[in-house]
Formats: sequence, C-alpha cells, structure tokens
Amino acid sequence: MKSFFTLTLLFFKSRLLSRAFWAAAAVLLIMTAGFSLLCPQPSPSSAEVGLMYDGSNAELDALCRQLLTLEEVRFIRYIEEEQLRSDVISGRLHCGYKINNDRKTPITVFETEASFLTPALDELVFSCWFEADMLQNAPQLYKNGQYADLINGAISRSRLENKPFSVNISVNATASGGNYQSYTLLPIVYAVFIPLLLLCCCFCAMLSPDSERNAVDLISVSGGLIFAAQFFAHQLLFLLLSLTCEAVMATLILQNSFSVLARLLCAVILSFAGAGLFQLFRKIKANSAVLLLIIVWAVLSIVFSGAFVSPELFGGLAIFKYISPSWLLLRLMGAVTAL
Repeated sequence: MKSFFTLTLLFFKSRLLSRAFWAAAAVLLIMTAGFSLLCPQPSPSSAEVGLMYDGSNAELDALCRQLLTLEEVRFIRYIEEEQLRSDVISGRLHCGYKINNDRKTPITVFETEASFLTPALDELVFSCWFEADMLQNAPQLYKNGQYADLINGAISRSRLENKPFSVNISVNATASGGNYQSYTLLPIVYAVFIPLLLLCCCFCAMLSPDSERNAVDLISVSGGLIFAAQFFAHQLLFLLLSLTCEAVMATLILQNSFSVLARLLCAVILSFAGAGLFQLFRKIKANSAVLLLIIVWAVLSIVFSGAFVSPELFGGLAIFKYISPSWLLLRLMGAVTAL
C-alpha cells in the first residue's frame, strides 16, 4: 500500500510539473470563463412583461396605455422585436407580446418554460386587442357603417361603466410542480465544457514527455500497481481541475440550475473518464489523424448534446447522441437535479 501511495504522489507531481498540462488547463479555464461570461444571467421569474404595438393606431394605443399603468403586473413597452425576444430568453422578462395589424396572426407571444403566468396575461392582452379591433371594425359590420357614431358611443359608455383592466394572480406552487425557475442557457456552457475537459486529458497524455514513459519502465514493481497509481493520480488531478472550472462557473454564473450533487457527480465522472483517456492516449503519439479524430468527436459531442437543438432533428444521425459525453452527462445531471 505504501508503494501505491508513493507512486501516486510521484505521478501526481510529475503531471503538475508538465508544461503540457498547465497549457491545456489554462486554455480550458479561459474558455470556461469566456463561455460563462457569455451565458445570460438568469433572473427569478418576474412579473415584468414586454409589450410591442403600433402607436399610430389610436384605439390600440389608448388601450395598451392602460396595460402599461397596471400595478399588479408591470408591462414594459418595446420598439425592437429582437430586443424583446432576447429579454424573454434571458429571463429579464416573464414573457412578451407583439401586437400587429396582420389579420391572420395579430398577436405573437414570446415565452419560455418558466412563463407560467402566460394564460392569465393572454386574457389581458387579447381583450385589449379585441376591443381596439372592435372599435375599428364593428360599425362596418352593421348597416355598412351607417350607425358608426351610435356604436362607438355605446362602446365608450360601456368602457366608462365597467371596471378597467385588472388582474389578481395567485400561484399554487405545490400543485404547479414547485417553484418555477427562469430560462437559462447554462446547459450550453456544460455542453462545451465537458468535451473540452476530455480533450485536455487527451492532449496531456499525447504531449507527455518520452522521459516520463521511459522512467515508468524502470520502476521495479508490478505493472498493475503502476497502472492503478497512474490512474488514481490522474483521476485526482482531473477532479481538481474539474472542480476549479466549477468554481469559475459558480463565480461568474450567479444561479446554477443544476444541483450541487449533480455537479459533483459530473466532476467525478469526468475525472474517471479523463484518467481513462489519459491511459489510452499516453501511448499514442500526436499526429494529424488522431488530432482530427478527437476534435471531430468533441464537435459531435457539442452538436448532439441537445443544448442547442434536439438531436432528433438530425433524423438518422440522432444516434450520435449516444457517443456524446455532453448529451449523456446533461441527461444525468438533469435527472439528479430533479430528484
């Protein structure tokens, strides 16, 4: 047992003194930090709703202004559709509505899985559009507009007599399946981080100096003990590297939708996989064919991770998801988080 720990410490120190390891680790940490910074910061499910409409329509403008003054739900007017869509995706808005003059699709709803208030908010926005549309078109539906003033007067009186737009929303979190979380692009960060860490392990193995391999051959102990010590040393080293990347993500991403247990399990599995890849690739010299193969494998892992698009969209190629570490670990992390 003493020989095992001595060899483990020897291999651990050897890897720490390797310039190839520090270079690969630096690239991994920089890219992890970069993708974490690019990931929109999720915010708690808010009651802020985006609203986009044509202000030149007097009736619609007057009615939408009533929505903008509501106290229960804060409606925010938007001019650019792209900004409205982006704020909904990032979680800054609970959902968003675009009202236009297209008779086929007069209202476009922007929502995410966290937009649990959308059914109630639909009633407000749809009734707003319907009343504006009725003010414009109802007179034409009766006697070809002969009684336009009479109909508009009746609608105006009805508006004054009835209670203005209001909403009273209460959510039963238990019946609804628990607390709602805002939409997050965090799986994209993990979809990239997972293959990058495994690539780091492969490059460290292929770029390890020949002197280290020759020194191993001179050690007068059984090959099984050497293999176990190497595997454990690299598993511990890659576990520390994975946890360091997790610490970077935890610092830059304020809310992580995956549980602590799921992230720790992912780090442990990656460390075992990384140690195994190191043992596999340490006897393989770096050449263009091998480098191309592992890079293509990493790209496939990201593409078929399911973080960007569903692998099922690729038809018969969807089977590649089963060789994607990102897809496998994201499914596992999601399942552990849901426990």
